[in-house]
Parts: sequence; structure tokens; C-alpha cells
Amino acid sequence: MAALLYTCCPYRYTSIYARGAVGEALAMIFLPLLIAGLYHVLAGQRRKWWMLAIGMTGLLQTHILSMMFGVMLCAIAGILFISRVWREKRFFEIGKAALMTVLLNLWFLVPFVFYFIRGGLWSSALNYSTYSEWSLNLSGVAGVNIAGDYRLLTLGLPTLICGGTAVFWILTRKRAVVLRDMETQISGKTDRKMRRTVCGL
Repeated sequence: MAALLYTCCPYRYTSIYARGAVGEALAMIFLPLLIAGLYHVLAGQRRKWWMLAIGMTGLLQTHILSMMFGVMLCAIAGILFISRVWREKRFFEIGKAALMTVLLNLWFLVPFVFYFIRGGLWSSALNYSTYSEWSLNLSGVAGVNIAGDYRLLTLGLPTLICGGTAVFWILTRKRAVVLRDMETQISGKTDRKMRRTVCGL
């Protein structure tokens, strides 16, 4: 259910259909992998350090700003778990994840840093300022209202559907449990009556 809610998040629809931020939408794919890898590096199974490297690589290759948020998340989690990391000697796994991330992205990081220092990163070729106005606004299906430059996010139709499905599942499951308990009680009473009848004979 959590995966379904995350997949149908209205913000994802807004990023794709309203803002044209495909990179930002793709970055959301790797956030769960980053969090899982971070958990394993700091407190879980050490052998799964590669999940953190793959998650950071995915963020770096899709959306730089999301990667920066991922770095800040790793830094905050590292500070919170510093005592456990020190006690369990998990520095080697952290180093392997960081090194693998750098090595996998050297082909991108070297020219990126070079042009970033020179100040020549900006390109107007992809600056579609009127994309939201002229594109097919399918984000309305997800409950996103767009008025000029303001985008008001609502719960969204997918979220409501998931919530309704969850409520329906809970109610039907509760009813099934009640019916099963009733059947158990009835069968128990029947068995007692039959035993009394047999004993009376």
C-alpha cells in the first residue's frame, strides 16, 4: 500500500504533466533505494552498501537538486547514527558506497565540475517557459489545479482511490473476521450440544 501511494503521489503527476520536470519525477524512483541503502549502511546489513551507491547514482544522473537533498539526508542520518557507526565500525561500508558512487559517475562529474567552475552551465535550449500553458494538462486527473504560475496540490484522485481501497479492505477484512468468529462460536456450541446428547444417551 505504501508503494502504491508513493507511486501515485500527485507531485509525480505534476512534475511530469504540468511542469515538464521529467528528471525530477525520475529521481523519485531512486529515493526509496537511497533510504534503504542508507539504513543498511548505518544500521542494517552491511553487505547491502551497494544500494546506497546505486540510489545516489540514480539521483545524480536524473536530478542534481534531488542528489543534494540526498547528500544532506545522508549527512543528517550519519550524525544521528554516529555512535552506532563508531561502535560497530561501519566506516568501511560508508567509504565503499561513497567511492563506488564517485567512480560510477566520474564521466559526468568531471565535465560538470569543469563547466560549473567556468560558469557555462546555463543553456536556454530547454527553457520552455510556456510548457505548462500549451501542454496537454493530464495533471487535472490527479487533482492538480493550475492557475497561472500557481500550482495548488490537492490529495489527488490516485490518493483518494488508494485510501478508499484501504478503507474497503479494512472493513471487509473486519467483517470476515467477525463472521469467522461467529462460525467458530456456533460450531463450538453445536459440538457441546452433541457431546451432551451423546453423554445423555
